[in-house]
Amino acid sequence: MKLSVIIHVSFIFLPIWGINGKTLESEGSPTVEIPDGKLLGTNGVTDKGTRYTAFRGIPYAQPPIGDLRFSSPVKNSNWNGYWDATNDPSPCVQGFGDNVRGSEDCLYINVYAPENAHNLSVMVWIHGGAFTGGDSSYDSYAPDFLLDENVVFVSFNYRLGVLGFLSTENKVVSGNWGLKDQVLALQWARENIEYFGGNSKRITIFGESAGGAAVSYLVQIPQAQGLFDAAIVQSGNSLNLWSLTTRARNAAFRVGTNLGIFALTASTLVKRLRNVDAYDLQSSAMTVLTRVYLTNPLRGLPWAPCIEVDSPDAVFTQKSDDYLRSGQFPSKVPLMIGFTSNEAGHAHGLPELLRQYLLLFDVANTNLVPYSLTSSSIRKVLAASQIKRNFFGTTAIRRQFNEVVHFINTDQFTRGALRFAENVQPFVSAVYFYVFGYIGQITGENPYDGAGHAEELFYLFKQNGDYSEKDIVVREKLTKLWTNFAKYFNPTPTSEDKLDNLTWPKVDLNNGNIDFVWLNYTLTTDINPDNENYQFYKEIFDSYGGKSYSTY
Repeated sequence: MKLSVIIHVSFIFLPIWGINGKTLESEGSPTVEIPDGKLLGTNGVTDKGTRYTAFRGIPYAQPPIGDLRFSSPVKNSNWNGYWDATNDPSPCVQGFGDNVRGSEDCLYINVYAPENAHNLSVMVWIHGGAFTGGDSSYDSYAPDFLLDENVVFVSFNYRLGVLGFLSTENKVVSGNWGLKDQVLALQWARENIEYFGGNSKRITIFGESAGGAAVSYLVQIPQAQGLFDAAIVQSGNSLNLWSLTTRARNAAFRVGTNLGIFALTASTLVKRLRNVDAYDLQSSAMTVLTRVYLTNPLRGLPWAPCIEVDSPDAVFTQKSDDYLRSGQFPSKVPLMIGFTSNEAGHAHGLPELLRQYLLLFDVANTNLVPYSLTSSSIRKVLAASQIKRNFFGTTAIRRQFNEVVHFINTDQFTRGALRFAENVQPFVSAVYFYVFGYIGQITGENPYDGAGHAEELFYLFKQNGDYSEKDIVVREKLTKLWTNFAKYFNPTPTSEDKLDNLTWPKVDLNNGNIDFVWLNYTLTTDINPDNENYQFYKEIFDSYGGKSYSTY
């Protein structure tokens, strides 16, 4: 603890002057002082009666505008007076057409802490949204259920889409700005969380979908080493095909062309793009995303993390599968990893989108082959034949929509998660694997069998709507498991009736199996989820792949 400078949360009853001479209505409001300056927050209470303080919209970086657009984030400056941390910050720029919203000035962090918090474990949430959308607002991710379990909760915004992930695949515009924002946000948390009652040596990062992928990248980023102590990777990781852009330079120059910028060099392109209105840039980038994505929607998102060339600003320069499998990744922390029982059933409209493009896979079924498998055309043809036969038989793919959903589930989600667990297990103290399969009232009707993408979030974060009695039981179990892991690096440190007296087994490859827990109304253990499909792809990679992979 920084006892010489820490100032505990206090309460004030008179109006005070904020930055720029703004009067802040502050009666009964909590305040805290950190090295950057003083903060004014708000009080809250959960449905269970847990009283908490919230400080929202704290700057952790300078606004990434002007020359800081397409550049690494720079730490924020100190301020005088009280910073108004009573409202959610603007989301980062996102959206399409007339629905573009947000601001470039969006790099802010939020802290929620139970009243009188002291030395509590910290959970830092990284939101998902396909690297192009989402935010850290209370409306999106209300942490009430987690606060009831006596942890400090942190969330933050990071740059998205073209502003967060533009890359020309060289040192001029290296990319991964959104990941670099995340590293700086974690530095802020490590340095400041004690002022809010958090334990700076007990920080767990967790995220879902693109947020889960981001967590897995942070495990591999050298600059993030030492900034967190455990990680939860939900429904997305760096080995999933969608999580790595493979067409970054092409997409970057297409954005310029769309805007009438016919640049021959990356330097000219970025210089001119820095002068484009952010909303015009976003609209152009989303048009490019659609065009690039549809040439092969299984080849990675156009605006996403990339493998950077070596440079002083680079954070990720490795092929992820190689990096993990060799044990060279720096943050060898305890991990929870998992997915839902039918990710593709609700993968943000992905099956519906693909319905329009199934003909593509019938005409050119080599698009079914994992992009990282091989560059050999002959091997691609042979692998495609086996993949097509395994998932679709001899019938045209465009006539088998349910089979496409099943294929996407394995191809874009489960295979990468299982491979990630196998790669890291020999090098970390613990890997806990799960499959979330509960179908509840709060999530609404599900047209597919199994729990869809992101459905576990309804039980970790407070949602509008009615929770059934069974939903509440599942909610209590999930929040207990997640916060146990944050506190003890073990989701079931003791036997509890509330958790069905479960002892969650660690993944141990020496057993020849991947042990996991079914997260349902009743918690049970099992082995080898989606095993038949996983073993099929292992044979595909062994038969037709090379020795080096990025995604898997």
